[in-house]
Amino acid sequence: MKFGLIADCHLSGYTQDRLVNGLPERLYLVRKVMYSMAEYCKLHGINRIAIAGDLLHGKSIIYALAMSILVDYFNSFKDIEYIIIDGNHDLSSRGAEAVSALKSLDSLKNVRRVTNEFDTIDGVRFVPYSSKMIDVIKQGSAEYLVTHVGLNEGVLSSGASIVSDLSIKDLTGRYYTVLMGHYHKPQ
Repeated sequence: MKFGLIADCHLSGYTQDRLVNGLPERLYLVRKVMYSMAEYCKLHGINRIAIAGDLLHGKSIIYALAMSILVDYFNSFKDIEYIIIDGNHDLSSRGAEAVSALKSLDSLKNVRRVTNEFDTIDGVRFVPYSSKMIDVIKQGSAEYLVTHVGLNEGVLSSGASIVSDLSIKDLTGRYYTVLMGHYHKPQ
């Protein structure tokens, strides 16, 4: 399957930002990147874009302006199928009672929100952020893995490293290509 990939957009209200073309600067810039990516995909015959979590930023808060921009974006590119997984910032909590702020996108025809940790679409396993994701990733296998999780060998933007229950050795031999959101720095 050929697809574009983006993660960690962290759409928010950004009310402290200066306005650029009537929008808070960071919201304006993220919107611009998302539209540019969709245009690139259309130009190159790529009809799917995967979003690997943290589309929104506020956990239990949905900013009206950010959601409006997001819905307009999806509606502007109806010929692209979007496959979305939850990231930790998209959820109200980590446990089984977690509610996703992305649920409001379920009625859009070109948006497919993966909620089941075991979903494989055309050889790509999509594992959303959840309390079960580590076990699901360690026990599963596929040619490709798209998820939103910390990796033991990962480094945060600050340069710090944190301990995770998942490491590269857990992925080796199970997945040929692993694409992850969560850390905001290429690794």
